[in-house]
Amino acid sequence: MATQENGFDIFGTGAIEVESHNRDQKTKQASNIYSPKAKDASDGIYNAKIRFLYNPSNPTTESIIHKVVYYLEDSEKKGHYFDSPQSIGDWNSCQAGQLWRKLSKSESALDKQNATKLNKRDVYYSLVYIIDDKIKPELNGKIMVFKYGIKLKAKLDKYLDPKAGKKKIDIFNFFTGRNMDLTITRQGNYNNYDDVEFEDESTAIIIKGKEIAPGEEARQILADFMKTAPTLDEFKYKPLSDEERVKLERILSQYYSPGESISKISNTVKSTSIPAATEKNQRTPVQESKVAPADEDLDSFLDNIGI
Repeated sequence: MATQENGFDIFGTGAIEVESHNRDQKTKQASNIYSPKAKDASDGIYNAKIRFLYNPSNPTTESIIHKVVYYLEDSEKKGHYFDSPQSIGDWNSCQAGQLWRKLSKSESALDKQNATKLNKRDVYYSLVYIIDDKIKPELNGKIMVFKYGIKLKAKLDKYLDPKAGKKKIDIFNFFTGRNMDLTITRQGNYNNYDDVEFEDESTAIIIKGKEIAPGEEARQILADFMKTAPTLDEFKYKPLSDEERVKLERILSQYYSPGESISKISNTVKSTSIPAATEKNQRTPVQESKVAPADEDLDSFLDNIGI
């Protein structure tokens, strides 16, 4: 049986990374989001066992969707999220980022204080199989979209992109992946993920009480199983609509000096030709893997590896 095609090995250690939301169908999105919180547990400790899954739309390069977002408050202290072009490595088109740079480098104490209000976050989306959720057992057996931040991403990178000398482990692998013990505690008003770890041993995924082994039977089982997965495409980076852009500019206008305008700030920053994602505190954008065609779906993916 073939186990490897185009450099990607479903049975081995292929790392999966990607860049990349859609604001349509918000109600549907919310119902698909897996959002465990320590405050939901009576003792303040959320316990669950989950397994990260390949993205059926593009298993080799989009099983992790990455976006940069800004959480900004308007004049009435209402919060709003905005996707940033930094998600695709475009720093110069990010108005919030440009304004942050200007304010943070200002000699004005007020400007520096306002810069701290331009809250940038790296967020990630992956499909997860809920194996055993102790707090919300009604979710067991479902495939949901898990939204997580840089601290949990680092837990994945420990295996997908380990330090020199360490072996890569494809935690998404159906047969040799690893379950995650999701233990979330409370630290003040925030979730703490220090105790979250992947299991020590690799195991095959268990579906409806049966451990799945490589073979012809596995193909149909996995195909049927993954048909129940929600789409990750809705969570990719999407340029702002005209309405969102107006809202963003209105919020950012709170921090301009008298007489300044968004176009003036944009033009000034763009003229400096800042290389994408090299500004201080900016992350290098996640690069799309080149090991397989970007349009490969799960069916052709299984074909390639002989299942």
